[in-house]
Amino acid sequence: MRSPQPPAVAARPAVLHSAVLGNIVLDRQVGAGSFAGVWRAHAAADPATVFAVKRLALPPHGRRVPEAVRTEIRAMCELAAEPGVVRLFDAVESSDGFLNLVMEFCSTDLFHALGEHDGGQGVRDPELARRLMLQLIDAVLACHAHGVFHRDLKPENILISEAQGLLKLCDFGLATFSRRTSDFALGSKRYMAPEVVKPSAAAAAAVPPADARAPSVGNSSTAPHCSACGSEFGLHFDDCPRRTQPAAAKPSYDSAADDAWAVGILLLNIVTAKNPWELADADADPNYQVYLADRESLASSFGLSADMAQVVCGLLHPDPARRWSLAAARAAIAAIPEYLAMPFDEPAPVRSVAHTPAPAAAQPEPAAAATTATTARRDKVSHAAPAQIHHRIADKAAPWLLRAAHSLHIPLVSASH
Repeated sequence: MRSPQPPAVAARPAVLHSAVLGNIVLDRQVGAGSFAGVWRAHAAADPATVFAVKRLALPPHGRRVPEAVRTEIRAMCELAAEPGVVRLFDAVESSDGFLNLVMEFCSTDLFHALGEHDGGQGVRDPELARRLMLQLIDAVLACHAHGVFHRDLKPENILISEAQGLLKLCDFGLATFSRRTSDFALGSKRYMAPEVVKPSAAAAAAVPPADARAPSVGNSSTAPHCSACGSEFGLHFDDCPRRTQPAAAKPSYDSAADDAWAVGILLLNIVTAKNPWELADADADPNYQVYLADRESLASSFGLSADMAQVVCGLLHPDPARRWSLAAARAAIAAIPEYLAMPFDEPAPVRSVAHTPAPAAAQPEPAAAATTATTARRDKVSHAAPAQIHHRIADKAAPWLLRAAHSLHIPLVSASH
């Protein structure tokens, strides 16, 4: 896990000088995180042209851009043509010691939108839910097609373009171009795959045992025969003390499978506006223990249809080798008529950890083919009683998504329903 840096201290509003966009006026700060602050800005020549500016404090000495920031910029440049990714227009260093990433502006994120839509109960209209889920999966698949793995997918990092009616991924600060990585405990804990929470034997790439007498290339030697094992031409048998033994494999995990897990949680967020657990660690979270003991409990606790439960449980398979691919999940979601099994006005039942049922006989297999206030509110609503297997991700009630209906061309459920 990367060492955290002090939060960037917001400077007074200033003017940025972009060789690409001209002068840009910083209006107000709209978000803050551990590594950066986000500002709303506008073009000096045209106040109607607005931008989002992510401001990252550079190291005081030498101002060398950190590797994580360089990776973020590289990833956004690689994904510049993808509609499901927020566009990066320019990177500008300012005289106050900040690197400013000038990006397209989106008025809200998925976290706020789900909290405001239909009383914070989730997206109940199946067509709208389908659009949102497919857009999300398509955006992540596009990243993977470019060799970019996000590793911090969560509602706050999914913006909504009201003008385009599109979900857009943002904040590639933890992204990687490595399919396998050893950055454990990286990301947001509610969306972190179990193999990322902590190293495990399953995450390590095992070194297959070799035949005890099979010759292998070892230390270079010009001697025709090894005096220890009798091998020729610089080769050494595996049990030869002069042979250089390979180092033990370092534990690692599949970055794509980690993103797929996060998408599984996000699908639950979209249709129910709830989270199933705080951390996918059976030693630390009783709700995750319930899920491991009976994976069918997810369907009953969240009121999912059987088909939707199969998709979600497939993406949330604790074994990354058996986890569904995003392509398989996309194909299944596109064909599912209903995502919820119960009427809209019936609350999903709460399963108590004290009444854990017997393990399920079978598991679904893969198919064929932000601001400080926001953080405080999220923590308040997400730390529900441990006896519940789900927590609301938001508690507001206002019809934001209704305003996107014209862009999405979908009849929405009334917010007063």
